[in-house]
Amino acid sequence: MPTFAKDAVTLTLRPADADDFDEIVKLSEGIYAGHDYLPLMFRQWLQRDNVVVILAHCGVRLVGLRANFVVDDGRTLIHRAGRVHPDYRGQGIFKWVGEHSIKHAKEHYPNLQRKRFTSIVTLTLRPAEADDFDEIVKLSEGIYAGHDYLPLTFHQWLQRDNIVVILAHCGMRLVGLEAYFVVDDGRTLIHRAGRVHPDYRGQGIFKQVGEYSVEHAKEHYPSLQRKRFVSIRDTEIPEPGKLLEMHIEAYHVGKEFCEKPMATALTNSMKIKTCTPDYFADIIESLPARLFTRNSIFLSNRCPFERLRSNVDHILRESTQLYVEKCDDDVIPNSLGVGTFSPRVKYIQWVTEVYADSPDLFQAHIMHQLKRACELINDDFIFTITMQDESLSSLVRIIMKDQLQFKTADFYHNKTLRVYETDITAKSQI
Repeated sequence: MPTFAKDAVTLTLRPADADDFDEIVKLSEGIYAGHDYLPLMFRQWLQRDNVVVILAHCGVRLVGLRANFVVDDGRTLIHRAGRVHPDYRGQGIFKWVGEHSIKHAKEHYPNLQRKRFTSIVTLTLRPAEADDFDEIVKLSEGIYAGHDYLPLTFHQWLQRDNIVVILAHCGMRLVGLEAYFVVDDGRTLIHRAGRVHPDYRGQGIFKQVGEYSVEHAKEHYPSLQRKRFVSIRDTEIPEPGKLLEMHIEAYHVGKEFCEKPMATALTNSMKIKTCTPDYFADIIESLPARLFTRNSIFLSNRCPFERLRSNVDHILRESTQLYVEKCDDDVIPNSLGVGTFSPRVKYIQWVTEVYADSPDLFQAHIMHQLKRACELINDDFIFTITMQDESLSSLVRIIMKDQLQFKTADFYHNKTLRVYETDITAKSQI
């Protein structure tokens, strides 16, 4: 019985049995306006040897399920039904249960090749344009509790030659989208953003838009090999493509603090200097490998790049302020701090990633990023710090909570950022 646990949420996956009937009925309440067949079919399905119902529990609560059966001489898995509790939608549960269902089926049908499903939704897929802005804003309403950045970055993205936003319409209604860009010398597609309208979740729209985005990108980048993306969900995605994890701390910084002399006097015994674009280009491939969990992966504004000189322009577009410790120009620094001004629908964020294995250097970078954020924003904002060494989080808390008296920003605080990578060279994948 697999269990995927992290932070506050534990997701347990297992096949259903007859005793789960009452939970199935409760999950079905209010779904499909009385047209749901699952409660009436559940016991019949359990009596069939080729139908398996996989349940997902968060604690003792049933939050999702998938029902499947295998046909075509053991080569095809048919998705028969899927449900996610309304309170848990948009967290990837449908995808995770689906992936576990495939693994479960492969244990009994080793020749399984494909998955087949039906949808009553007909999608029209196309690249976005400026006139789509109002629909983007409407799709964003109520998402991420005011932390959505998409309406504020949409027009900027359309002006960049390396970002494409793919829209999915059902009739005249925008029901989903994916934004991507290609880096690593044309070999990697980075998933930048994805949205599905709450009324249309659990119908495979995110998957369809993602597949279309890959095919669209391959038309322009024939050497495309992989897709890379970041997740900050409470539950871990159970797939083998996880590259690394980083810890996040987040704090509210008030405008009154920005206006205090303390904010402009923030300093540290370690000397830090601005990292210019030219200097960054010179050092990006030579920074000490020990600073990076995966030697080649570097995050800027939570976008995962390989540390290639050809990615410098992409990285700088995602960065507002870079710092390194002071050293001679012909010496490779032992640390790097990246800060990004990131406005959201209801908030302002300063997103910080620090690469340093010395506590003194780490603290110095935090102080300089905080000082720079105060100078540029001079208003209320959320200061987030992403670090590879979770042991440094205690140092962050001493600085932010004990010394500066900042309150935690619960939406991001004490979360885990995970970077995943999947192969997209295969023509067809289950």
